[in-house]
Amino acid sequence: MPLLGQIIKRYLKFEDSVTRHPATPRRYQQLELRRLLQKAKHTALGKHYNFQALLNEKDVYEAFAKNVPFHNYTSMYEKWWHRSHNGEADVAWPGKVKYFALSSGTSESASKHIPVTQDMVKSTQKTGYKQFVSLLHF
Repeated sequence: MPLLGQIIKRYLKFEDSVTRHPATPRRYQQLELRRLLQKAKHTALGKHYNFQALLNEKDVYEAFAKNVPFHNYTSMYEKWWHRSHNGEADVAWPGKVKYFALSSGTSESASKHIPVTQDMVKSTQKTGYKQFVSLLHF
């Protein structure tokens, strides 16, 4: 087993050496918002709130905050997600949602159906990998 530990440790050191950290967390969040809006601009939600126009703004975050209202679960489900739940594609995210996670209700409704897209699964896997790599710093 010590050999396996050494291999993992060396791999993590290598991975950390090629990872770059040039921007602030705020900048990363702005870049991620821009990436998400770019991906969703052709969905029903993206067209309704004109994500394309938001992407043309200098400060995308401010434009988003000003033009896209806050949605809680109930309003998001009633206005958008129910359409995905009924099989419609390209509602709030590109493609057709095949799976819905059933959440235990903690507020308005007894249980909630949260759309689970392939991109969401990939993002969760990627985050898990990054957390594993971050163990090098502890």
